[in-house]
Amino acid sequence: MLNLPHSLIPDLGQELGKRRYILVGNKVDELPINEKNYLERWKQALIHAAHERSHIEESSIVYVSLTSALTGYGINQLIDFLLSRKFNCAAPIYILGSTNVGKSSIFNRLLLSDVCKSEARETIHRATISDWPGTTAGLLKFPLVLMNSAKRGLREEAKFNARHLTPNTKENEYVASCGFRYLKAQPIVTSDQRSYTPLADAAEKAQSAVPNLLNMPTYTRSCGVTEASEVDLTRLQQIYLPKGIQIDTGSWAGDRGYRLLTTFLDPRHFNDRAWCFDTPGFICPDQTLNYLSNKDLQAFSELNSNSAHSKRKAKNGVDSSQRILIVPRTFIMRPGLGLLLGNLGRLDLIQAPGPVYFTTFSTLPVHIVEQTEFEQYVTEHAASLGPGHEISDEGPCGQLPPLKSRVLDPFYPQISTETSSVDVVLSGAGWISVVGISTQNGSTSDEEELEAIESHSSSGQIHLCAWTPGGLGISVRKPPLVPNAVHRRGKRLLFMREFGGDAR
Repeated sequence: MLNLPHSLIPDLGQELGKRRYILVGNKVDELPINEKNYLERWKQALIHAAHERSHIEESSIVYVSLTSALTGYGINQLIDFLLSRKFNCAAPIYILGSTNVGKSSIFNRLLLSDVCKSEARETIHRATISDWPGTTAGLLKFPLVLMNSAKRGLREEAKFNARHLTPNTKENEYVASCGFRYLKAQPIVTSDQRSYTPLADAAEKAQSAVPNLLNMPTYTRSCGVTEASEVDLTRLQQIYLPKGIQIDTGSWAGDRGYRLLTTFLDPRHFNDRAWCFDTPGFICPDQTLNYLSNKDLQAFSELNSNSAHSKRKAKNGVDSSQRILIVPRTFIMRPGLGLLLGNLGRLDLIQAPGPVYFTTFSTLPVHIVEQTEFEQYVTEHAASLGPGHEISDEGPCGQLPPLKSRVLDPFYPQISTETSSVDVVLSGAGWISVVGISTQNGSTSDEEELEAIESHSSSGQIHLCAWTPGGLGISVRKPPLVPNAVHRRGKRLLFMREFGGDAR
């Protein structure tokens, strides 16, 4: 959801034709909440993006799920749908998506849930996770459970018990930070139908001996070649556990740590049509991250645009180092200024009939620069702008190209700054919500009057110019994904163009 629409596979609907699609919007736990009906807004944005970019007809979409594979938010609802009579899975499920969208994370969540056949959980080759895009080489799979009345009853009983043990009140649904709310972690409900064999006990012991499965990479990519994880049964038998289950501590570029490997399942023992497949990530050439080297990707993942505010200690067992909250930051702009998102994005204000507010949603450092001084500024401060400031190794799509501009369609200002007008998406860098007001309506504040002195537009419209590496991954989203963030900008900081935020 953080890179919508560029995280979707282009023309997927045309390639696959008439099929049933389940849209899954991942990483919603990083999006700030400041309005009612936010879930419906995000779902509509996902459906619209799937239609425009992937050419998937809305009539072919059977379900839309907003999830966080990291925290577990929304996973229970997705599992419930997959096990429902309405879905009635009678064909294999394929998890498709572009690189670095969390497919393997979703796969792991489903693998450890009631969707996977209980006797298969103990012998599955578990998928793992990587920060690096393009780490899939083959198809990982697990057998799907075929539901009946007894199994549905067990799951409903487990859900009932979970609700009574942890009451679901509005007070514990969110995490507050910097005046915004974020979706809280949710436990995954399972009916615990595992078979307690010695092999199952060994698998459970192995799981407790390593970090969370959701923090482990599945596939590797080295020297432009994607390779699947391999099972070395000889090594497995030498370390840790008998019965074919061992811990492989081998590392490679992009590996976060350990892999839990097990023996393979024999597909002949399961229904041919009841399998869930994890697939290689599609490398989209308009995603900037696909041009970053491993070194730059490491720097990108460690960035913290708002110092003490971006990283928050997540609760419910989620490692705070893994969860970075997107904290909106609002700036007041005038024509002639540009806003830099590190080395990966830039948005210039060309013309406007009044002051314009830019609200950034990014983990990259933000810099306000005069457009005429851009090249000199980047040369002097390149190191402080984050990844992409120096020529390094190539990414999956080659070397990072220089910034290239694209003039956006103009739009008219609003009568107030309660909500943003549009989102300008700069793939890989984040997005910027934009709203402007005209000084002719007579309702501007003193600070807006000062900015209006240098604002001018003969057409009365707001003119913008966006920059990304190679001009790739630029799009305009309307309506915005988080339109009310600008309303909580707070007071303007002294001698600065940034607002301090509303911490209420």
